[in-house]
Amino acid sequence: MSVSVKEVIEKLRLDIVYGEPELLEKEINTADITRPGLEMTGYFDYYTPERIQLLGMKEWSYLISMSSHNRYTVLKKMFLPETPAVIVARGLVVPEEMLKAARECKIAILTSGGDSQGMNTAIRAVTKAAINKGMEVYGIKRGYKGMLEDQITPLTLLDVSGIADKGGTILLSARLPEFKDPEVRAKAAANLKKYGIDGLVVIGGDGSFHGAHYLYEEHGIKTIGIPGTIDNDVAGTDYTIGYDTALNIILDAISKLKDTATSHERTYLVEVMGRNCGDLALYSAIAGGASGVMIPENESSIDDLAEVIKKRRAEGKLYDIIVVAEGVGNVVHLKEELSKRVDTSIRVTILGHIQRGGAPTAADRILATRLAVKAVELIEEGKGGLMVGIQSEEVTTHKLSYAWENYSKASAADYVIANMLSL
Repeated sequence: MSVSVKEVIEKLRLDIVYGEPELLEKEINTADITRPGLEMTGYFDYYTPERIQLLGMKEWSYLISMSSHNRYTVLKKMFLPETPAVIVARGLVVPEEMLKAARECKIAILTSGGDSQGMNTAIRAVTKAAINKGMEVYGIKRGYKGMLEDQITPLTLLDVSGIADKGGTILLSARLPEFKDPEVRAKAAANLKKYGIDGLVVIGGDGSFHGAHYLYEEHGIKTIGIPGTIDNDVAGTDYTIGYDTALNIILDAISKLKDTATSHERTYLVEVMGRNCGDLALYSAIAGGASGVMIPENESSIDDLAEVIKKRRAEGKLYDIIVVAEGVGNVVHLKEELSKRVDTSIRVTILGHIQRGGAPTAADRILATRLAVKAVELIEEGKGGLMVGIQSEEVTTHKLSYAWENYSKASAADYVIANMLSL
């Protein structure tokens, strides 16, 4: 038979000095209580962390006779994830070092799904902010796959030195469809708890946030999601980390394609990423002066595109750049259908994964840093199951599920502008 910490507190009428709500629900599965006398001397070989630890006058007297450093060292060893509660008896004053040890936590960072520029910047900022707050930081290689396979190692300030301007992710990324299985998640969560990790920062898209959501709901791990994807398809944030950099890469490609398109009097269909979000296509078309744009949020008529091309040629314009979001469909099929309607040379350019590479822009580095610092602050406050985002230039928070339950990005007004500028 087990009882919760909360039930013990209520039965014995104890005062809570420190304890987050979720910690009060922790189950106590043994009736034994330990008075950690030997542990006060630093001897932990037979420490039983699963028991309630009771500090009476003898233990307290010995504890306060120590130097502050030694007192903190001993207490930190006592505060393990398995420890349900520490009771200080007789109205004794709780040492500040005890509160510090109780509040401290270990956090881990992982990157998951498709990589995006600025992920390294976020890793760096999380690590530095956490260490500055006295936390221990761990990096998980290859996302949830690495969590399952125990690819968990400490991260130091040296490990994250000089990575803010690097593309990709030093923690690597991988996909793990099996993470949908509750048993797989339980095994992965057990690996975190083995290291005493109670906070997890997940950098990725809405798919990665699903995993973070389940780890919080099922295993009580304080998860915070940072939106990192070039697709900009996460609700709860105006921009995702990597989006601005990818947008600028597309603009550069459009600029270069204009030169060869003009020289050969061609029409170029430029496919860009974004999954089912048309932001990259729409805003690169506006900023790049494209002749047309096709996005999944708005139905586009091939006949209308053909009429735009014919009109441009009649006005003496020599080329066309039409930006196509990958979520629209097969761009090669689109070329074939368009070729039936216009008498012009048409080429397809698929930018592909080049959109994910390169150094992040200043905007992405600043965004990654602001969101990372907020993520650490939330974990320090004992919060979890949340995502951070930027809305109207303010850092905001939402439940992780908000990311996929409230998604709506396309701007109908901006789509009208893009079409107006196409001629």
